[in-house]
Amino acid sequence: MTVRTTRAIAAALEIGLPFEPRWRGPALDRLRDAGHAAAVEAVAAELARHGWDVLIEVGFSRYGERGSVDVAGWRATDCALLIVEVKTSLVDLQATLAAIDRKRRIVPRELLRERGWRPTAVGVALVVVDSSTARDVIVRHRSIFDSAFPSRTVAVRHWLESPTGDLRGLWFLRVTRRVRATERTEPSLALPGASRVRPSRF
Repeated sequence: MTVRTTRAIAAALEIGLPFEPRWRGPALDRLRDAGHAAAVEAVAAELARHGWDVLIEVGFSRYGERGSVDVAGWRATDCALLIVEVKTSLVDLQATLAAIDRKRRIVPRELLRERGWRPTAVGVALVVVDSSTARDVIVRHRSIFDSAFPSRTVAVRHWLESPTGDLRGLWFLRVTRRVRATERTEPSLALPGASRVRPSRF
């Protein structure tokens, strides 16, 4: 039977037919989660190197608005707060921008209440694992990214060293190795840790 016929029969019987791509190695969601975790680790290591206190997966809930921040950084000497959203790929731009705006609005107040952090400078960074696909998305939607994130990787790095004023930046993480997997072995992830991932300077 064709896929169309199969779906028609399943729909009549109220049976779902989920579509799940599979690779030669582990399921794609496992690779995505591992890549995301490694990218978060790389960002946290970079912040720590610049003297930031780092929190991972900071949950929040305020008047029905819930979520979590991948990485939150605090530098007490400058009273600076950084909110980081990490993406291994750019899929739903509207949802991503809405989530970042929500976190920028809620998280500083929550951290002030919970930890006493009273920032005079607040930075928001969208960290994207560097790839030709991600760059193509940004080029196609340049006006959106220029408006939402006027600063780029170099400016973000400078802000980390001397956080003055607010920041909205797009930060690329450059991958140094490709993902490899076979049917017999676990994959070698492109992002196994901070030492294998470095912030792009471009």
